[in-house]
Amino acid sequence: MAGNDDSSKGVSRRILHWRSGCKSRGTPSSMFSVTNHQSLISRVQDAASVLRTIIRTTKQSSSPANFIMQYILQPTSRNDFFVLCYAFPALSRTPRILDTAPTLRSDMSDWNYKGAQVESGSKNVLNIASSSQLGFVELEFKTGNLLEYAIRNLPFTGNSCGCNAKLEETVKNELKSFMGFDGCVLTAIGYQFNLVAFAAMAMAASNCEETVFLMDTGCHNSMYIGAFIALGKTKGKVVRWQHNDAVDLEKKLQHIYGNYDSTVSTGRKNVWVTILGFYSMLAAVPCLDEIITLKRKYGFNLYVDEAVSFLGLGRTGRGIVEFFRDRGSSDLGMDDIDMMGCTFSKSLSSMGGFVLCRAPLTSHLDASNLAIRASGGGCVATVSLIRTLQILKKPALIKQRLAQLRQVSSYLIDGLEARGYQIAAMRGSSTIALFLDNVYRMLEFLKHARTIGIICTGAAFPAAPRGRPLIRLLLTGLHTPADIDEILDKIDQVAKSIGVRTSKRPISQSGKTAPDTNASDSAISPSEHFSSTESSDDVDASILAVCPEPICSLNSKSATIRASGASALSKFGLGAQGARWTWGTFSAHLSLERLLRTILVPVMSLYLPRNMTLDSMETMLFPDPYTGILSIISQNMESLTRRRKKKGEKVLMLLPDTSGADVRDGVAAARPDESVKVRWYTCRPDEHGWGKSLQSILQQEYEVSSRKVHLTLYIDLKLLVDQRRSRISENGSLGCLIASELSETLKALGQFWPPLRETTPLLSVTFILNDPYMFSSGLSSTHALISTLASSSLGVFSSATKPSSTSRFLLFGSFDSLPYASGLQGAFCIGSQHLVQKLLFMSQGVMYTAMMLPLNAAMVEESIKAIISEPSSDSDPVLSTADAKMEIALC
Repeated sequence: MAGNDDSSKGVSRRILHWRSGCKSRGTPSSMFSVTNHQSLISRVQDAASVLRTIIRTTKQSSSPANFIMQYILQPTSRNDFFVLCYAFPALSRTPRILDTAPTLRSDMSDWNYKGAQVESGSKNVLNIASSSQLGFVELEFKTGNLLEYAIRNLPFTGNSCGCNAKLEETVKNELKSFMGFDGCVLTAIGYQFNLVAFAAMAMAASNCEETVFLMDTGCHNSMYIGAFIALGKTKGKVVRWQHNDAVDLEKKLQHIYGNYDSTVSTGRKNVWVTILGFYSMLAAVPCLDEIITLKRKYGFNLYVDEAVSFLGLGRTGRGIVEFFRDRGSSDLGMDDIDMMGCTFSKSLSSMGGFVLCRAPLTSHLDASNLAIRASGGGCVATVSLIRTLQILKKPALIKQRLAQLRQVSSYLIDGLEARGYQIAAMRGSSTIALFLDNVYRMLEFLKHARTIGIICTGAAFPAAPRGRPLIRLLLTGLHTPADIDEILDKIDQVAKSIGVRTSKRPISQSGKTAPDTNASDSAISPSEHFSSTESSDDVDASILAVCPEPICSLNSKSATIRASGASALSKFGLGAQGARWTWGTFSAHLSLERLLRTILVPVMSLYLPRNMTLDSMETMLFPDPYTGILSIISQNMESLTRRRKKKGEKVLMLLPDTSGADVRDGVAAARPDESVKVRWYTCRPDEHGWGKSLQSILQQEYEVSSRKVHLTLYIDLKLLVDQRRSRISENGSLGCLIASELSETLKALGQFWPPLRETTPLLSVTFILNDPYMFSSGLSSTHALISTLASSSLGVFSSATKPSSTSRFLLFGSFDSLPYASGLQGAFCIGSQHLVQKLLFMSQGVMYTAMMLPLNAAMVEESIKAIISEPSSDSDPVLSTADAKMEIALC
C-alpha cells in the first residue's frame, strides 16, 4: 500500500512497487478465467454469471442468431470482451435511479429499462460513489438562491448572443490565477476538454515537425480519442509507455530523439508526454518527479489531465504538483507543466470543463475550442459558471474540506488494512480501490451493499487491471469518522455474505481511534476556517455583478419551463455524475427519454404496415450534439468479425462532404480497420441533386467489394435544407422540401437494395438521420423524413424487414434550438434497439461522460410538452399527426 511518505521519491517508488505486484502474469486462456490466480470455484462463478446473462440478453434480442454470432461466438475486439464480461452482467441488473441529489445520503430506486418504477420504491443510502471529492454537490449556506435566480431570469448559456462573455472571462481569470497559467478556454462538457487540448498540442507543431503523443497506458479514453482526432489532421503518432514506469518512458524518449542532447533534439519533434494527475481506477498518483527530471533532460512538453486531482490533491487543492511539493519535492513547480485540463463534474460538482496553457499555446487552444463549439459543442451553462466561482472564491472552505478528506481517507485506509482487505490507496486522496477475485463477486458486492444501505461502484477489465475487478470507495470532504465506522461495518457484512476472503489481520484494531475532525488540521490555522453565511453572501454578490442582465420579458410558457428547472435544482442540485451503469441515472433524465419515445414512436407508427410494431425502438440521451454525433459515427465504424472478413464483406460508410467537425472527428476517433471504408458524397445543389453522387460511389464500391457490402448512410437535414432554402417557397413548406430532396437520395439507393428479392445486393443498410428542425418545426420535418423513408423501395419499415435486423436506423435530434428555452444543452437518438444498446454501453458519449444537468433535462421536457400542446398555425406550424400525414401525401 502507498504510505504517507515524506518524499516524492518514496511515493513514486512505492507506487511502482505496488504496480508490479498487481500486474497480470500471462494471458488468460479463456474468457472466463480472467486471472491465473483464481480458484476453481471462482472461475466457475465467473463462467456461470456470464452464461446466465448471455442467455437472458440473447432472449431479449429480436435477432438472437445474429446477436450470438457477433457478441458471443465471435468476440474480436476489446470492446466485445468488455461487453461479454461486464456490460452483460450490468444489463441484467435494473439500473439505479437517483431520486435526489447525489449528496452524502441519497435516495435511490430501481427502474426497468422501459421506465416503469419498481414498486419497492426508493431507499436512502450512504453515498461512497460520488466523484464530488469536496462535497460541493451539496449547496452550502444560501448558494442555491443565486443559482435559482439564474435559472429563472438569466440566459441558460451564451451560445449565440455572447451575453455571458463577462461571466466567462471572470471564470477564466479565476482559474488562471488559481493554477498559475496564461491561457484558458472553457468547454461545455468535461469530455471535450481533452479533445480541445490534444488538437491544440498538434497545432503547436511547425510544418516540418512530427507530433508524438507519449501516453501512459493508464490515460483516460478521452485522451486517446483526442490524440486520434488530432493526428487525423496532422502528421504524427501515438506511442504508449507502461503505466507509471519512468524507465520505459525514457526508452521511448531515446528512440524518438535518437540522442541525449536536448539542445539538438528540441524543435525537431513536437513531443508531448501525457499523464493523469490521479489514476482513480488504481488509486495511484503518477511518478511526476521522475517525469519532470526526464522533461528537463529531453525538452518535451508535459500535459496533465487533472480531472480528479484538481481540488482533490494538495493542501489548497492545486493538484498533483502541490501534492508532491507538500511531500518535500520543492524543486517541482507549476511551470513544469505546459498544459492541463479538468472537468467541472467532479470537485466543482456541475457540468463543463476547462484547459489551461502557457502563453505560446493560447492561440492554438482558442482555435481548437472554436472548431468544436461551431460543430455543436456549445458553451458552459450559466449556472455552472456561477457555481465554479462560488467554490473558487472560498479558498478557506476548500482547505477545510481537503483537511477533512485527508483525515477520513487515512482512517478508512487504516480500517481496511487492519481487517485484511486487499486495497490500493493513496493517503490524502478520495479514492480507495478494494480488489476482489472475480467479476461475479464484484457484482454481488454492489448488489448486497445497496441492499444494506451503501452505494459504491465497481470496475472490471479493461477499466481495471485484467483479473483484478475492484470496488471503488469514493470519499468526500463531508464524510465524518462516524460515516467511516458505518462503511467499515457494512463492508464487513457484505464481504461475509458473498464469501470475500481476507488475509490475516496484520495489526490490532485496538490502537486505531477516530481522528478528531473538530481539531484544526495541521495545515490550516484556526483563522482560515470558513463558516460565515455572510461571507458566502458577499461572494454571491460579487458574482452577480459580472452576470448578464436578466431577460426583460418572459412569456408564460418560458416562465413555466424555467420554474421546472428551479424545481429540479431544489430536488437534484446541479447533480452532474457519471454513466448510469456505474453510478446511476437521475429520474429527470429517464423521464425525458420516456417522453421522447412516447412522442416519436407514434410518428413512426403512422407509416408502418398494420402487422408491424416498433416495440424494439429505444431512446438515449447525449450531453451535447457534438459528442452525440461523434459517438454515433465512430461506433458505427466498428470492424466486422473475422468470419465476415474472410467472406470478403465490407462496411461502407457514406458521409456528406460538407460535414462539420462532429462527423469528421467521429471518423478520426474510430479504430482503423481494413474492413471499414469511408466515402464522402457530394451534398451540393445542382440539376441532378445529390443522388447522382451517391449512385456513382455505390456503383464503384459495389463492384470492388464483390457485392458484399454493409452500408451505413448519414443524412443531415441541415446540410440539405441550408443549400436549398430558396426552394422552400417552390415546394410550399420545409416538410415538402425534405420529402422532395430525400426522395432523390433514396431513389439512388433503391436499385442496390431490393430487400424482398431472394438475392440481396446490399447485406444490410443502416440509416443515421440528423433532424435539427424537429422541435422548431413542430415535428413536421420528422414526419417528412420518416414518411419518405417508409415509402421508398428500401423497405426500412417493411413487414418483411424489421428495423432491428437487416435494415436499421437512428434518428438524432438536439435541444439547443427549442423555441421557448433557447440554449439548452443535450441531444438524443431514437432507433433500432441493437444500435442504441451498443451506443449506451460502448460509446464515448455515454460511457465516459457525465450526462446533462438534471435541471436541464427537466427544462427540455417541459419545453417539448409546450411545443406538442400547441395548436397548429401558419406562423409557427405544430402539426398534428393527421395534418402531417396529409401534407406529406400532397407533396
